[in-house]
Amino acid sequence: MVPGDRIRAFDAAGRTVNLTIVGVLEQALQFTSGVFVDQSVVRGVFPPEERYTAYFFQMTPGVDVPAFRANLERVFFVYGLQTIDIREQIGQAFDASQEVLTLMQAYLGIGLLVGIAGLAVITLRAVVERRTQIGALRAIGFTRGMVLSTFLVEIALIAVLGIGIGVALGIVLAYKIYIVYFADIVVFSVPWPNLTLIVGLASIAAVASAAQPAIRASRIPRRKRCGTSSDTTPEASEFQRNHTLSGGMFRGDELLDPGPPPGELLFRLAVVGGHAS
Repeated sequence: MVPGDRIRAFDAAGRTVNLTIVGVLEQALQFTSGVFVDQSVVRGVFPPEERYTAYFFQMTPGVDVPAFRANLERVFFVYGLQTIDIREQIGQAFDASQEVLTLMQAYLGIGLLVGIAGLAVITLRAVVERRTQIGALRAIGFTRGMVLSTFLVEIALIAVLGIGIGVALGIVLAYKIYIVYFADIVVFSVPWPNLTLIVGLASIAAVASAAQPAIRASRIPRRKRCGTSSDTTPEASEFQRNHTLSGGMFRGDELLDPGPPPGELLFRLAVVGGHAS
């Protein structure tokens, strides 16, 4: 409804009156909802038992509001006067909304902690599953610092992508809720300082939780390639030489990877040499 529209008000007995809207309140609370008209309209159409009269008082600073309300209710008790502190009612309404928002923030915080813990578990599993590859990288010259920085960059990239997507979706969801429920009450704004603080703490916590698995990965020893050692027996040396020809890899006398079958190895050598055999 906009100013200029006409409406019809009626009661249970069928008495009606046509009214023209001259203004609409932007914020309609429980005690300001309804239609406000001139006293002459109400007195001329509706009986006294159906009339409702509201008086608004603006208190000067320093006045004891509870005492003033008590005096009014005592003096006008025979008329059924009820007093309402508008400031108090607004505060209670916002406190209830704030409690709901605090509960939602607590649930979101728990979800954030679970996500950080999950990232640490995934990193630990990746380290265990990639021990062979890490050892090979260490064997070709990767230092502990390079392995550590590789894992930390990977963790940071995953954390930043996840946090960025979460923040974007959260802002979109908040805006949709604002459009549906609060567009006529407040102005939509993003609390960038608080949001930046949360994003920074979440990023630091994600990297810190996965730092221990990354440090563990950097301490994986180099993976020894094929070869014989001076303290091996002739039988072990012969065993290593046979598997060395097929690309085997050892740690001491222990065979880590037997390599491809001899026929496949000969075929690879023939392809590398430029002819087929």
